[in-house]
Amino acid sequence: MLYAGACAMDITPPVGYLLSGHAARTGKSRRAHDPLRLKVLSLHNGRGRIVIATADLIGFSAEFIETLREELLAKTGVRKEHMFLAASHTHTGPFMLESASTPAPDRILPDYISNVRRKIVGGVLEAMDREEPAKAFWGREQADIGAVNRRKRIRSVVAMAPNPRGPRDDDVPVLALRRPDGSLLAAVFQATCHVTTISTDISEISADFPGAAQRELERRFPGCVAMFVNGCSGDVRPAIVKDGKFRGGTFDDVERMGQALADAASRAIESAQPIARPKLAGAMARVTLPFRKRLIPGNQAALETYARELGRKYPEWRSWIRAWADHCSAALRAGQPFPTHTSTEIQALRIGDAALVGLGGEAFVEIGLQIKRRMPMRTLVAGYVGADRGYLPTAAALRAGGYEGICFVFEKWPAALDPSVEKRIIQSATRLARALA
Repeated sequence: MLYAGACAMDITPPVGYLLSGHAARTGKSRRAHDPLRLKVLSLHNGRGRIVIATADLIGFSAEFIETLREELLAKTGVRKEHMFLAASHTHTGPFMLESASTPAPDRILPDYISNVRRKIVGGVLEAMDREEPAKAFWGREQADIGAVNRRKRIRSVVAMAPNPRGPRDDDVPVLALRRPDGSLLAAVFQATCHVTTISTDISEISADFPGAAQRELERRFPGCVAMFVNGCSGDVRPAIVKDGKFRGGTFDDVERMGQALADAASRAIESAQPIARPKLAGAMARVTLPFRKRLIPGNQAALETYARELGRKYPEWRSWIRAWADHCSAALRAGQPFPTHTSTEIQALRIGDAALVGLGGEAFVEIGLQIKRRMPMRTLVAGYVGADRGYLPTAAALRAGGYEGICFVFEKWPAALDPSVEKRIIQSATRLARALA
């Protein structure tokens, strides 16, 4: 017998602070256009429990996740490999990650972040308390909600520009839980697109198109908790274009995309097939992500040469590149060795013959597609799960360059990621999910 419980709560921050996600958005929030929500689903079958939580937030820091896991284990007994925490990656919400470029008083109050952590723990307890008999279903549709690949080679440079020929993922998978009377208890659904619809000229708190889709599904299915999980959308964004260039969107665009996503999710819910014998299990692995060894500066001269080369190629990021070079220079003077790698977590949950795979970063869409093709079961592959480790590009993208390839300067890493990270992530995710199967 499967039992399920779900709950939702408001996590809208106070106004008057900068919103996270866009350096170009300098205005402080002046109002909340629509609420940000935290939602929790607990599944229990008498032998094991897994928990899925979703939040209308940009992401979570490693420190946040580590502290949360300690509190969850102490207060709920839920272990880290059984807790799947996914951020929608909205760019019109509060700061949740460290930002050296933004003065602390302009960011959200520290109490807000600790309050979100407490609400997650409380939400898990509430969802567990609400558990009732349920049946699990898996559905899948395809829909063009208005997304496009955002990497396009223009002459010798990869620019952030609409690329209709580039890869994207139009899958809309849904995990649905129904009560014995057939009513919908909860629905976990997905689209693969950066949550960056709203123009940087608009400084209003919003859950963007995932929020619009969740509200519409809850209107169509009374009593349901609708939960959005983003896909591997590191190189995919809303297709809001004018004269061949991206433009900022409006709340009309948000509603249009949200309605298209809700339509597809509704079809997937209605056509979903039962999940047989819903065994529950979870697993987690840490993957080493090496930096490109030949690019790690060995001395001051090599560092300056590297910085000049980056500045010529990416003139719009010269101030960030200079700050990165100064940081590395200080480490060289102090005799501190540069790290050779970073790491990220990969997580998998099994629900019968279906699986959720979570990657801790902004994985490119091709990585998610490759993982799904290798899976022995029906699978949803999500980005922005657990601690955010930044962009996780493909090998081809790392060799080609572009914005996502230079983001190591924002992280203060000594060099870009090595192209081998794509293979490492795909192999690790595949092994993890197959072991559960």
